[in-house]
Amino acid sequence: MKAEDFTAWRKTMGFNRVQCAEALGLSRNMPKRYEDGDAEIPLYIALACASITHKLPPAGDKREGTPKVYRILVSLPNDLDRFFMDTLIEDAVDEHDALAKQLRRTSNHGGSQQSHPVQNVRVVRD
Repeated sequence: MKAEDFTAWRKTMGFNRVQCAEALGLSRNMPKRYEDGDAEIPLYIALACASITHKLPPAGDKREGTPKVYRILVSLPNDLDRFFMDTLIEDAVDEHDALAKQLRRTSNHGGSQQSHPVQNVRVVRD
């Protein structure tokens, strides 16, 4: 996710920077740092933005249903057929559960050391 994409996302959501920080669990100054290009936007923040965009409930909510396997695909800008993330999430009951599990996995490992501009995040049933 690039700085201008993050800014566009925040404005599309109708968040000021403080509301954005609260929604993403960031310190109050991080949205400005992301928007100004002073800090790279980690993959888990891009995934959290996708989760908020699709109005998914917070991770950890009790989800009911038959566990399935989901695939999370994150593509590069201007190349929707090339992915820098192609991950299988097993035992997820729906798309939200799959995305939440990946967010927990990514944030528990300190996020990606390498920053990538994110074009598209897809969660599909495998």
